[in-house]
Amino acid sequence: MPAPIRRLIPSVAMTPIATPTLASGRPVVAKYTASYGNNIAVTQGSGHVRVFPDPDPIWNGTIWTTQPPDFPAGSVFLRWSARGLPNYPTGTTEYYLGKQDAFDGSTAGNWGQNWYPDGVVSTDPFSIPWTSAYPFKPRVASYTHHGRDGTKVVTPKAVHLFAHRVEHMWADFGTLLTYPFTFMLCCVFTRFASPKTVQCVLDSGRDPTTGTPSIPIPTRQAWQRHGVPARYVLGQESGANKLPYRVGLQVHPKRVMGFDDPTPTTKMAKVPFAYTLRPKVLYGVYNGNNSVFGVFGNSKKYPTAHVQRTVKLAPMSALGTNPFRYVVMGRGTGAIDTARAACMVIFEIRVWSGPLTRAQLEAQHDQISSTWRFVEHT
Repeated sequence: MPAPIRRLIPSVAMTPIATPTLASGRPVVAKYTASYGNNIAVTQGSGHVRVFPDPDPIWNGTIWTTQPPDFPAGSVFLRWSARGLPNYPTGTTEYYLGKQDAFDGSTAGNWGQNWYPDGVVSTDPFSIPWTSAYPFKPRVASYTHHGRDGTKVVTPKAVHLFAHRVEHMWADFGTLLTYPFTFMLCCVFTRFASPKTVQCVLDSGRDPTTGTPSIPIPTRQAWQRHGVPARYVLGQESGANKLPYRVGLQVHPKRVMGFDDPTPTTKMAKVPFAYTLRPKVLYGVYNGNNSVFGVFGNSKKYPTAHVQRTVKLAPMSALGTNPFRYVVMGRGTGAIDTARAACMVIFEIRVWSGPLTRAQLEAQHDQISSTWRFVEHT
């Protein structure tokens, strides 16, 4: 005999109100509100309420408590999560991400120097931090999304990049990023200054504050006080010191552009993009002739806005098997330039030393979108 169907019929009290609320982004006054007259007890288990664990793959020092989705066998997986950033110092609600130095008075304390990947100890060869220096340091703070229907989603910690000071960060991947590799970013684009704005999400570039030549401290101090000038070309990205490769993702109000070629102006993939204040997942599979770039929206499944195209790029003979070593986020084309900076909030970065398939990309998106509550961002 089949089990009886369980039904729950609560009593509901209707109360007229006159306080406006938001519906579809406009204030309206509802005639009634509904509230349950009694507490409701629910049971977890088969045939009752089911509770799913947080899909976020947290490293407990030995293993992942929740396994990451499948990725290429034998490849290195690195993940920088905003959840893994240091907590705020007592009495504060933000701090700056990057190097500690006397220039900006950040030598005191033991918080927020760099952004290290989850599950990697400092002695690990893949202990690769994203770092920065004043006046380019991004800000670590909470992020609040205000939905059109009045909903509010609060993310306790995120990395904020703002274009006015060309806030950006960089990483030295050493010998890790040889062909092929995959990059994935979960973020929100908070602002496009104009329809022609270019946000350089990912590019190739060194630390602009060290090496020969570097931006001198007096210049950086002046920029900190008065703002970065319209354009400052880095000498270390040209001439004999010019990097022999480019690897990048650029975002425009209506498209995402991906490339992995020294002259991407003629060899670049263009993928449709719909700008909204909702989280996005951008990805690039850097694999020569089989390079693929795309973007996921915030749908629970795979939205029609998710378009991917293959870029036919010939392997670079000058580069050979050398690594794409120096990577920068929030800066592009070898210049400190507000017109090619980034206005975005970063939740998570993932990198694999191998090419992900479409099914693997979709699985990663599913986990990321659930972790960062995409569905709640209306």
